[in-house]
Amino acid sequence: MEKMIVTRALDERDLLIKKINDAIDRASFVAVKKTSDDVVIGGKKSVQEFDDEARADLQSIRDLISRYNRLDAAILLANATTDIEVAGVTMTRAAAINLRKTLLGRS
Repeated sequence: MEKMIVTRALDERDLLIKKINDAIDRASFVAVKKTSDDVVIGGKKSVQEFDDEARADLQSIRDLISRYNRLDAAILLANATTDIEVAGVTMTRAAAINLRKTLLGRS
């Protein structure tokens, strides 16, 4: 089990969102080829090379999403189980975050 400070986990989670979006933008999962050709149109890659790269890109995206989900769950757990005192009232960090959102009119 990996341990880290919640603020570091929040920063990493934000970075993972950017990495996931960048990986999706860079990935290519569809290509066209003529029946008579051994390479995909618009590229110099064989069908097998294209397939291997697409599968590797998909696995990389899945790994990033998995890491994001694990971090997000750990942050939620930490917020739900950590008590803090706000204006003389003891509440969980999650309750304080929810109260702040409610007072600011955010959902």
